[in-house]
Amino acid sequence: MDASAGQFGPIDEFLENGLKEIELNGETLLLAKTADGIKALSGHCPHNGAPLKKGVRAGDKIICPWHKAAFSLGSGKCLAPPAIDDLQRYAVEVRDGIIHVQALPESAPQRIQPDSTQSFAIIGAGAAGFSAAQTLRAEGFSGRIVMIDAPGRLPYDRTALSKTFLAKPEGAHPPTLRDEAFYDQQAIERQSGMVEVLDVEQRMIRLRGGTAPRFDAIFIATGGQAKTLDVPGADLAGIYTLRSADDAEAIKQAASSAKQVVIVGSSFIGMEVAAALRQRDIAVTVVSPEAVPFEAHLGREIGGVIQKLHESKGVVFKSGEEVAGFSGEKAVNLVRLKSGGHLPADLVILGLGTRPSTSFLDGAFTQKDGGVPVDSSLRLADGVFAGGDIAAFPLWGQGERVRVEHWRVAEQQGRIAALNMLQRPARFAQTPFFWTIQYGQRFDYAGLGRGDDRLSVRGDLQGDGFIAYYVRDGKVVAALGHQRDQEMAAIIELLDRRQDWSVEALHPQGQSPLQVLDKLLKA
Repeated sequence: MDASAGQFGPIDEFLENGLKEIELNGETLLLAKTADGIKALSGHCPHNGAPLKKGVRAGDKIICPWHKAAFSLGSGKCLAPPAIDDLQRYAVEVRDGIIHVQALPESAPQRIQPDSTQSFAIIGAGAAGFSAAQTLRAEGFSGRIVMIDAPGRLPYDRTALSKTFLAKPEGAHPPTLRDEAFYDQQAIERQSGMVEVLDVEQRMIRLRGGTAPRFDAIFIATGGQAKTLDVPGADLAGIYTLRSADDAEAIKQAASSAKQVVIVGSSFIGMEVAAALRQRDIAVTVVSPEAVPFEAHLGREIGGVIQKLHESKGVVFKSGEEVAGFSGEKAVNLVRLKSGGHLPADLVILGLGTRPSTSFLDGAFTQKDGGVPVDSSLRLADGVFAGGDIAAFPLWGQGERVRVEHWRVAEQQGRIAALNMLQRPARFAQTPFFWTIQYGQRFDYAGLGRGDDRLSVRGDLQGDGFIAYYVRDGKVVAALGHQRDQEMAAIIELLDRRQDWSVEALHPQGQSPLQVLDKLLKA
């Protein structure tokens, strides 16, 4: 037998879910029993290394337990982000009931030679823009792809900025999604420049100081700009927002000598930054008008759980407070509160949310908040699509229009937009999902609820983990899981399939959503 091959026991040794983890030449593989026979795939999610054996199986699909990427067990194809790579496949043969696995030779990537039949533009090089460009090539588009982005950086993993990048005093730049060679090999042109005007009806893009070429299709994915404060002293040095890699690198450098940090706002970015800086033993105070973090979105009860976690790590909260201004000669050294109090600070970080970057669009194509209203195919106008943080889309493909500023949603919408640019009808009807990790504690959130929705909890809010369901008109509209990776993966799959679940149907007392999913698949 070839050195890159091995045999792995009788075929009847598979577990009930038809998955088995094996080792081949030091690599972890996943064997899957499918309708088409035994398949062998790489055993860890290519996004962040999660063991897929601990994932959730939904038919011939495996869902990563950590960040909920999904893959086909038959082909290894990535079906849902945040992963951007397919799973590596291995050859499988069953002889006399014994499974034999052999590594397949890797084929060298072929350089794309674009033709001149069509020209597509992507405005923005974030999660949605990158996903669209990669999908266009993966789906066989051979025309010209132009990706326009003002900063001119390679697309990078923005989720790492507040979660991991700031937690360590040392470290390289935030990780890029692909290296320079990928864009060269795939013939994806990257233009650095600011879009001054987009003529939607003519599909013409004018860059500042440049010409206005016409494109066959355009995808707008410009993301958002961090909100700032219009108060005295807001222009002092030492006051930062966190939106870009440049922002994160500047904060990291400033934090190396900071002793007192004030975070204004209790958004997820703000709280992740608080957790990251506390891991570096920097004193952190959070100023927020809310009674607890995330009160408007998660409610006071769940926000209180997260606040207690931070307080146990030494974070100080000034709740129900607003900033009146900042003081200092050239750099900030004091935060003044509207209540009359003040806080010492040698570093201030504003976590006040974002506003859509859509000033180049005619107001007829934007909402009051700057969002771009699109249909379920992410279409704004003929041949023009929008996705990511700026897109106001129908929730679950048919509900009210909402804007969701989630990394995974942006990646999903990039894929959907690309298919529609290719005139292959596709709808964005998936369940919005995001995750946050604070002090090693994981919180997953699926759906879209409000802080005033009725809360129904499975588990102990003060214990090792729980799932909190947000219920409106008797239906589950969202779920937040604390340390409940697999169950949350099942909940996403169940919500994708239908949106009329009651808590009792989705998570019966004494059962798990995993069991509900299993019954649904067997029905």
